Amino acid sequence: MSDGPSQAPPSGEPAPRPSRASGVLWRLSLALAAVSLAGFAEAWWWGVDVFSHFRPHYVAAAVLLALYAGVGRAWRPLALAGGLCLVNGWPLLGLLGAAPAAPAGGEAPIRLISLNVQMDAPHGATLAWLRSAEADLVALQEVDAAWMAGVAEVGAQWPHRVARPRDDFMGLALLSRWPILDHEALRVGDGYADVMLWARVAAPGGPLDVVVAHPLPPMNDALWRQRNGAIQGLARRLDLFGPRLVVAGDFNAAPWAGALAPLREAGLVHGRVGRGLQPSWPAGWPMLGVPIDHVFVRGLIVVDHRVGPALAGDHLPVWAALVPVPGLAAQGGAQ
Repeated sequence: MSDGPSQAPPSGEPAPRPSRASGVLWRLSLALAAVSLAGFAEAWWWGVDVFSHFRPHYVAAAVLLALYAGVGRAWRPLALAGGLCLVNGWPLLGLLGAAPAAPAGGEAPIRLISLNVQMDAPHGATLAWLRSAEADLVALQEVDAAWMAGVAEVGAQWPHRVARPRDDFMGLALLSRWPILDHEALRVGDGYADVMLWARVAAPGGPLDVVVAHPLPPMNDALWRQRNGAIQGLARRLDLFGPRLVVAGDFNAAPWAGALAPLREAGLVHGRVGRGLQPSWPAGWPMLGVPIDHVFVRGLIVVDHRVGPALAGDHLPVWAALVPVPGLAAQGGAQ
């Protein structure tokens, strides 16, 4: 039996229904939610690790969707896009604090460059820029014998060098204006490429430990596990180094990624804090870029941090100026 006559809309007024634009915005918001939330599962499966890199892009996309939805009064897409702004923006807050200032009357900064040169890229533009950059220390990744020969020809300002050149994109080098007191190939995991380069430099103000790193890109399950294991292995070995420590290199992970959490939890400070995103890869696509090249410090203050120009390779150089924390004893630490 019928419960009564159906309620029809007033004569001449069609029943309200979602607009086509609202439906498109809803589907786009759902797609954005799928990829951005998938990135939070990076600790469990390599296949979603890549989605964790693009949090700033998700925030920008969510803002645009929210604006369109607000203008069109599409309330469901507006609510979802607003939530995605918060979810994806929260991990970025660690880069938005106040940038540290140089202590009054402190020492002259130590100027450091870290760069993945891309082993098979032409050498000329990169070597010319390095020579003009006036850095005290240069941490290089993906160097082979040919790259080191090029450095030897143009790098007279770095008379002290230690390198592990390789022909598989995993070679490392440190160039120094000051004497290198000791150095070692530092094994941090069980993988074939889980070796970083450690050196103790006779920097002004006392010895400075430098680690040059290039964990593998997480392109499959095995490489993903090796990258994560190498970073965890390095974090477990930080007590081997002195109080003044720099860790620099291409980590194949964004600053907010869970893969880098062991370094943050071990007390290392990221050089980008207070200075924004500064994407470093891919060099030719700044709007799509993500910051995967990093400088971490302990016992030092990063008083300047920036990325350099696009050169011949696919990474931008990272340039940082470091000063010791006042009153910190420079000696100590075992190899």
